Amino acid sequence: MARGIKIVYVLSGKEEDFFYEQTLLSLYSLKHTNSEAYVILITDRDTEQYLNSDRNAINQYIDDIKIIDVPDRFSSIQKSRFLKTSLRKIVEGDFLYIDNDTIISGSLEELVNLSADVAAVLNGHKNTWNETNLHFQLQEYYDITGIRPEIDKKIKCYFNGGVIFARDTENAHKFFDKWHELWLTDSVDFNYHKDQPAMWRANYLSGNPIQVMDGTYNCQLIYPNESLKYFLDAKILHYFSSAPMCMHLKIKHENFLCELRDRGIDMAIKAYVNNIKVDYIMGVKVLIDNEKKFYDSPFGIMSRKIYRTFPIVDKISQKIYRLFGYKI
Repeated sequence: MARGIKIVYVLSGKEEDFFYEQTLLSLYSLKHTNSEAYVILITDRDTEQYLNSDRNAINQYIDDIKIIDVPDRFSSIQKSRFLKTSLRKIVEGDFLYIDNDTIISGSLEELVNLSADVAAVLNGHKNTWNETNLHFQLQEYYDITGIRPEIDKKIKCYFNGGVIFARDTENAHKFFDKWHELWLTDSVDFNYHKDQPAMWRANYLSGNPIQVMDGTYNCQLIYPNESLKYFLDAKILHYFSSAPMCMHLKIKHENFLCELRDRGIDMAIKAYVNNIKVDYIMGVKVLIDNEKKFYDSPFGIMSRKIYRTFPIVDKISQKIYRLFGYKI
């Protein structure tokens, strides 16, 4: 990877959570696939304290660490997003920001050719979320804040904040300044901590500096129908640690992360991470012919909605299924 392009991670957490382990895995995969990447870790003072104790394995995968003062009253989530939306002021030069819940599976060297001030992959790999309604996160935001949403109906592109490329330009600084301002107001005044609605609004209010980046740089696995076309060539796999989807992935299980905490990145974990696409594929069922027709039918859609909304229905159906001697 060309020198001069910086890879930036943000880590804010507590000893009892798994943000450190997720970051460690992502950093290992980055250095395995992009050995010359220059990596900067941005963290707060509380998190830095436990990084200096028994969780120092991360140091072998980073080139620089910046400890930033963040309001003490903030939760770990707030601290993380405070730092994320402040990155353009913290880091000098062009950089690529990458979320913790990712695995790097290919070379990132072509990013040096991007001409955009800011670039990101579309959220859910969709050009527009809905032709008539706001993205559900924006609708949720307005329901909570009571702010009228008319101006934001002009937002046409919803970007995912998991991977962001930023040049050290006036337009990029303007966008990040507005993003931080909006997010801080949302978080402090309305107790709304998600960063993507503020990102979308900041992009629109800053003159839409964000350009669309190829989906292979943020292959969002919780949207299988949309992300499939990027999967084989994906450079960054985004598995969304907080989302229930893709639970067949070993990397999302607490026992796997506990083993990583105890053993560190040993040969078995390296082999798993280096071949994580196989783990994902093994848990995916391909629907063909009548199976696909049933899945897309009104009955199939209704069944899935009932399954998600009322877990007890699934438990009862499993018992009935076993009564007839079928194995699940």
